[in-house]
Amino acid sequence: MIKHGMDVLRQAVEFLNPGQILVTTFDQPRIALAKCIQWKWPDTHDEKVHVVILGGLHTEMALWNTLGDVLDGSGWTTALTEADVASPGTANSYLKAAHLTRTRHSHQTTLLTLHNLQKEAFLLSEGSKDFVCFNAWKKDMQKKSPTFMYWDLVMKYETLLLIFIRAHREKNFPLYVQVLEELVPLFFALDHQNYARWMPVHIRDMKSLPVSMLVS
Repeated sequence: MIKHGMDVLRQAVEFLNPGQILVTTFDQPRIALAKCIQWKWPDTHDEKVHVVILGGLHTEMALWNTLGDVLDGSGWTTALTEADVASPGTANSYLKAAHLTRTRHSHQTTLLTLHNLQKEAFLLSEGSKDFVCFNAWKKDMQKKSPTFMYWDLVMKYETLLLIFIRAHREKNFPLYVQVLEELVPLFFALDHQNYARWMPVHIRDMKSLPVSMLVS
């Protein structure tokens, strides 16, 4: 069925705009099938004539879901509830990205709060207050406090995920590929096997695209 759909799309695009390279978006289960089709029939379905990519919506949901595994059991949902950001049931649903917009908002709120708390702690510390000293202070705190290191890691991945959203919305292709390369270890670390298997393939495809396609 996937192959038939790819054939129909190719014929339609070729009829309307001869010579145009077809680009199709799939979610993860279907891109796995599409890639197998490309590898089995390289003469007619190769990446040079038909580009298949992971959909941004499903990728974002998978990333928030994976980050939810990082936050599970940390007290994050309790903090959201006590801060009146969400009810207990709704806060727990954010761990699985059940509602994308609300999940994204909760992480934006978390990132801003953690940043402010980190900045306040730095200003209360001794020594100079410039940017270089801030980075040195962070490294020192990471060595001293596993809790600080954990929440700093959460901040890092929340920031990367928001950068991914920005890159996707602004069609910033180099940034899109770069941030995916930094996020893909999450899938391996938290045993999300399907995305761990196919995200590197997607990144490889994106990095293999000809320059002429990117600037056209």
